[in-house]
Amino acid sequence: MPLSPGRAQLAGWLTLIGLVATFVLLGLLKLLVFLLFMHLVIDLLVSSLGGRVPFVSKRVVLYGVCVLLAAVVVVLAVIVAPRFLRELPDYTQQVNLLLDQKIGALLTSWGVSIDLGDVKVHVIEWGRGHLAESVGLAKRAGVNVVLLIFAFAITIILAHERLVSGAAVAVGTEPDSLWGFLAHFLETKIAAFYGCFRQVMAGQVIISAINALLTVGLLVAIGIPHKITLTVLVFVFGLLPIVGNLISNTLVCLSALLVAGPLQVAAALVFLVVVHKLEYFLNSKIIGSVVHLPVLVTLLGLLLGEALFHISGMILAVPVILFVRAELQAVIVDRSRS
Repeated sequence: MPLSPGRAQLAGWLTLIGLVATFVLLGLLKLLVFLLFMHLVIDLLVSSLGGRVPFVSKRVVLYGVCVLLAAVVVVLAVIVAPRFLRELPDYTQQVNLLLDQKIGALLTSWGVSIDLGDVKVHVIEWGRGHLAESVGLAKRAGVNVVLLIFAFAITIILAHERLVSGAAVAVGTEPDSLWGFLAHFLETKIAAFYGCFRQVMAGQVIISAINALLTVGLLVAIGIPHKITLTVLVFVFGLLPIVGNLISNTLVCLSALLVAGPLQVAAALVFLVVVHKLEYFLNSKIIGSVVHLPVLVTLLGLLLGEALFHISGMILAVPVILFVRAELQAVIVDRSRS
């Protein structure tokens, strides 16, 4: 029996929404983010190296990329994650203890005499709340490493299967059953969403990596401790469009204020300005020419994503907006043709 186009589309969207809701309810949204990033890295490396390495097949390039990523995952799991677990509670505790003292001393040195009163109490409580959240993040770091390993294994299996099968052979190009249509629908929409994710994150990963490398140089140059913690935080927050580098570089300046002297703070502020100028340039060249989203829409998406799903929601916010926009544009085009 032929499928009704309207009912088939409705069934496809309900199935897709159900799968996403299942990921969210089971707390596997981070796994989805890790899967997307792993697939993105492998996709970029294989596509960029596949045609440039002479006398080497694409399968060999894929296996070489997998070995490289496996080494990176091992370093993250064995070296970076344990040090991050040790340093983050110490760092947040130091911020909690010294922030009030340093701000008071700074205001006094500037000749400012202000009784902060209730505002001061609220600021301290806000800081303590985020301290507890940061410690919770450290406790969950082990879970995140496990999810990262699972994402790596799943991505390698999928990439291998796609390479062995020869290419992306469409499942049921003209499906004559509900199951065939659903398979084709899900494959198409997932591929479309990954395209939106790649549009944003391929450039954002480059920007975040550059920012993290520059941050390591600054931390070593001016002698700020907790280098692993700050570098990890700078890279993770740097993955967030627009606001990411502002948050990460503010952390660097705050750390310089708390544990270093005026010269270090000045160097961190100069670093903040220079990196932001570089970020704007890279955003315009790498992301801005592709995304074309109003800043207000992007910020609202980031705020909603953070409120609902924290960092994972912020990372997925812009790709989701792009995906929804593309689907709405496709509906408008289809109606205009009919």
